[in-house]
Amino acid sequence: GGLTVPLRVPFSIGGRSASAVTELVNDGTAETSLQLEIYGPAEAPWVLLNRPDGPRVVRCNLTIPADQVLYIDTGTRSVLLNGTSSRRGDISSDGREWPILPGGPSSTPIRYFGDGHLITRHRSAWW
Repeated sequence: GGLTVPLRVPFSIGGRSASAVTELVNDGTAETSLQLEIYGPAEAPWVLLNRPDGPRVVRCNLTIPADQVLYIDTGTRSVLLNGTSSRRGDISSDGREWPILPGGPSSTPIRYFGDGHLITRHRSAWW
């Protein structure tokens, strides 16, 4: 039994624990964006992608109620609550670029800090 790393997406991470971490794999040669889904209830959750060239963070400065979902696309920088209401103004990225998976093939740790749970999606990309 147990988990085998690296895991494939979509992958769900839950809890406010520092152990809520996994590896995301980009089998391609080009950088690729992430689609993040944060399911409430969650108060001020945040996501850390630990790239080789430095961490990339997305902080959600809002509370996501129970039975609601915050959708974040790190490529287009769109942030939608329940797929319709823009919450872009409630997101910060710590002054750095938004989380984008590096080209690879690569395996990159991602960590979720928050209540509720996170689902990540991405597609490997090639030049």
